[in-house]
Amino acid sequence: MTHDETAGQTPPQNLQAEQVALGCCLLDPGALEIAGEFVATEDFYREAHRIIWGAICQVRDSGSPVDIVTVSMALKRDGRLESVGGAEYLTAMIGQVPTTAHVALYAGEVAKTSLARQAIALGAEMQAGGYTNPDRPADLIGDMIHKLETVQHRAALGERPLLEADALGEDLLEIERHLMRTYMVSPERTGVPEVDRATGGLEDAGVTLIMGDTNAGKSSLLRQIALSTALELLAPNTSDVVMLFPLEESRWRWNRRSLGWLGCFNTRALRNKPFWDAELSQMPDLPERFDAAVNTLSRLPLVICGGDLSIGEIEAHCRSVQRKHTIRLVGIDYAQKIGKPATANEEQGFREVAQRLVRLRDTLGSIPILAPSQITDVAGDRRPMHARAFAQEADTVMDIQRNRDEKGLWERMAVLSIMKSRELDAGRWTLLTEFETGRWESSQPVEQAA
Repeated sequence: MTHDETAGQTPPQNLQAEQVALGCCLLDPGALEIAGEFVATEDFYREAHRIIWGAICQVRDSGSPVDIVTVSMALKRDGRLESVGGAEYLTAMIGQVPTTAHVALYAGEVAKTSLARQAIALGAEMQAGGYTNPDRPADLIGDMIHKLETVQHRAALGERPLLEADALGEDLLEIERHLMRTYMVSPERTGVPEVDRATGGLEDAGVTLIMGDTNAGKSSLLRQIALSTALELLAPNTSDVVMLFPLEESRWRWNRRSLGWLGCFNTRALRNKPFWDAELSQMPDLPERFDAAVNTLSRLPLVICGGDLSIGEIEAHCRSVQRKHTIRLVGIDYAQKIGKPATANEEQGFREVAQRLVRLRDTLGSIPILAPSQITDVAGDRRPMHARAFAQEADTVMDIQRNRDEKGLWERMAVLSIMKSRELDAGRWTLLTEFETGRWESSQPVEQAA
């Protein structure tokens, strides 16, 4: 018994539409093909109808013709024919069908009432969650928004696919929007001229995974991307911003490293007075560089949200900022630090996080969302640690490979590869990293895809 039934209310349903839709499928193979575009097993309210639909799909998938005889035989083999009302009930459903030409109408009604029930169930789930987990409301709300958007997405697909002649107009508008961009490199960029010229910038990079070994420079590359993009967006009377989620370090540490990058000085100078004095002896204009960096950082269109954040809280922060600003790029450092929903196992949890990042990308306007990721390397197979779903769901995957010297320290030279992208051309570039400032520069393409 459902929550609504115990409250004296019957959930939305249309049993007659269910019967007629199933009857159409038993009469006409073409009707089954159409109905399958609208409904799945769980969309039928009556359990007997869910069983019958499952049998119909089983017969179809086996390659046998779907009719009352083959479906009855399948139900009988599974010992379920009598539980659904016997062959007589299947015959009665066929008798309900006025014409199979309207099967889309009947199946659409089944899907519509199913979506209404799902919305009711989510409302009840959110209410229960508010009582049982009141400490993290943003996380609860974020989870519910994700689930509601999934239901909403399915509701938007309720109509049958359109012919290309009818659908092309909307696609051409998007193609023309891209065509009207006059710049060679977008404001969203890596800050390495050779890479940016080759890729056209990161505007179309989508969800981007930056893979690399521990301390190989993933975070410093993300910092350069964020600061380079923010510098390009630095202009009066604009609402464009870059959002950063430094989950691995505190906000003030992230800003300290950023000051070194902006001022082109060794960030260790800001650790303590002896380090400052040591750097000052080598760089007399260090105070001026520091002041200029502070002035620039204070004016950059950056929104920084640190701390131990879940995917739901990240979504909530982005939606809050989006109400007043246009978010042009999101950086999350790093992927495995994103708090995941409570699920059966770690891999499933990260898969949901990855899927929600894709949905967040679309919600914010198809912007780039970048997240560094720790990797495991097994016989040359480099993949995200504990989270293969990030690479599978990502629009773009970048990989940083760097060798160690005879002392076991990372060498300055690294190879940045774009291994997978739906928009950017694949390629490999040699880069030099200035560890003291965190700057990536002096790139030279060593291999570029045609």
